[in-house]
Amino acid sequence: MSDRTGTETVVQSSTIQATKDLTSVSTFLGRSWKAYATAVFMQNNFNNVIDPRGWRPFDTTPDTVFLAEYGNRGSSSARTGGRVKWKGVRVSLSLAEARGFTVGSFIQGKEWLPATQL
Repeated sequence: MSDRTGTETVVQSSTIQATKDLTSVSTFLGRSWKAYATAVFMQNNFNNVIDPRGWRPFDTTPDTVFLAEYGNRGSSSARTGGRVKWKGVRVSLSLAEARGFTVGSFIQGKEWLPATQL
């Protein structure tokens, strides 16, 4: 589990797409909510829905947020070249860093989710 305190979210191995009524709305991976917000998107399939900036500010963007991506694929939404350049944004985690955000590691899934065969 992360040693950070705050809101933590991990989205892994999902398909990220908009419904027809949201295709004209700017959509972000998340925003810098609270001082130690952590959000990681890894190994997802993005349809063309995410704003190129990726992340949206929330009032202020503290240097302590951790907003990261690893191994996403799909449309232009998965391209990280246009992402915001905040101190806490990481557009390419290493494999070792990404492993720290998997179910088994991040929330000790092997201990309480035995049926998933992690």
